[in-house]
Amino acid sequence: MDTLLDCRVCLEEIPADTNSETEEYVSYFCGLDCYQQWHQLAPQVEEQQAA
Repeated sequence: MDTLLDCRVCLEEIPADTNSETEEYVSYFCGLDCYQQWHQLAPQVEEQQAA
């Protein structure tokens, strides 16, 4: 059985074997759209956590 990871944004399941470097990642994304959406929201989340 293959290990599945969850996309950080949309929670879509991603097969872990799609990239050999996945062991080094903290967050996983199913595609560029989800990564860009996360990247835009990340500073807002950091500001909220600091307050």
